[in-house]
Amino acid sequence: MDTTEDNTESQSLYLDNRAYGVKSPTSELARLENRQSHNVQLMKASLYADTEMEDDASVSTGDQLVPVSDDQQISMTEPADAEETPMKPLIVRPHTIVLNYHRKVPPFKQTIAGRLDAAYISDMSVCRARHARVGFGPAGALAFATSLQSVNDLPRSAELSELGRYVRGRASNDWSEPLLVRMAIGQPEKDDAMLEVLKKQLEVLLNHSTHIEVTEGQCPQLRVSQEPRERRDVLRQYLRLANVNNRHKFGVSGAYCHEVWQLCDALWGADLENDGVPSQDLLSTVNRHRKLLDWLKSAVSEATDEELSEPMPGEKEDEADGHSARIWTLLLGGRILEACKVAKEHGDLNMAMLIAQAAGDPSFRSLITRQLSLWRECGADTLISSHRWATLQLIAGQPPRDKLAHSHWLTALHATARYLCSHVPSLEQVMRTYEGFFITGEDRDDEVDLTVVDGDEMGMRLPLPPYVNQYDVTVDYS
Repeated sequence: MDTTEDNTESQSLYLDNRAYGVKSPTSELARLENRQSHNVQLMKASLYADTEMEDDASVSTGDQLVPVSDDQQISMTEPADAEETPMKPLIVRPHTIVLNYHRKVPPFKQTIAGRLDAAYISDMSVCRARHARVGFGPAGALAFATSLQSVNDLPRSAELSELGRYVRGRASNDWSEPLLVRMAIGQPEKDDAMLEVLKKQLEVLLNHSTHIEVTEGQCPQLRVSQEPRERRDVLRQYLRLANVNNRHKFGVSGAYCHEVWQLCDALWGADLENDGVPSQDLLSTVNRHRKLLDWLKSAVSEATDEELSEPMPGEKEDEADGHSARIWTLLLGGRILEACKVAKEHGDLNMAMLIAQAAGDPSFRSLITRQLSLWRECGADTLISSHRWATLQLIAGQPPRDKLAHSHWLTALHATARYLCSHVPSLEQVMRTYEGFFITGEDRDDEVDLTVVDGDEMGMRLPLPPYVNQYDVTVDYS
């Protein structure tokens, strides 16, 4: 068998293959030794032995190969076991709730964020689900998000101190639908009742007015008719309108406005029927005084009812006398018949007969005055209850200043006009007598200016309107 190597290589297709690139060193070495390049590659591969596994590795000392010693291995201590800190699960299983109404909103405590106590509310990006910003608009308007149940039963108007009840938001058991509320802060409730009343009153004036011709450049004028009958008709229509609209409230109560027009009718209604001339005869004076007493009785009826509704126990002078306080209240309210009935029911027949003759003949008053002076001289007045003594003074025409000082000013004026003045007084006499109770001493009979009287020296309450308690007014005369 011929074992001669075939060292010949196939001829290149190109005359000079180096012109097209440099051949590898292995192929060049084989060409120079007349060997095949494949044999040279096998020889090179035999020079490199396969590396052993890492377990059979050895350390070279320069002269010899020595196995790795076990004593030279680094000693490591095992770490002590530590208790793992419990962590809340990062995954919360969904809580399924069946809503009977698709617009219902579950309370926050029953949501996923509520079950996590809102600890990861920013990471979960669920804050937008309950996000709401309070907005302030023009004229003190406040807009905020809440629920229907939280504001459904609240009144439409309230004091500023009750604002927390409106903005408290959804409760823990509130499933109602969300609601956007717009609230006006510091604004009165819109009420067109005042406009309606003023409109009707202006229409009455227009119907009873005449147009006055003016020169060019001046404002046209309307003047109310000067005829007494026309003015009487205007007063009657005003009184009728006030009676219809007495339930409305515009600044003051409608009932207060009705009382004012009733007073105007009682004072000047009869004069307008007499062609505008005040009648000076006795009958006209009596009718005018009677109308004034009727108006005062109607004006103090509410205050009388409130005082009668309160319990009235007996006094220390006479604990068994528990009805004299009620009789005193009824007399101040002008309810003489009711006062007689109360005295009769309690067996006090003498007091009932005295009350029946109250504001009667002057000779009767003088007899009661003499009896009171005798009781005062012998000290018997200390054994009589204060309300019974004040009632006897009122019947006798003597002002019980200690009791009237604690009464309403209209009640004191009513008592002055009914019991403390002459038999048929004029309006001027009533007012002068009433003003005389505000001062003591020698100047009592002179005309009184209430603006200069010291408050500590007054024995009566100032005549103030009922709505003055709603405002704090400070007057400086300096």
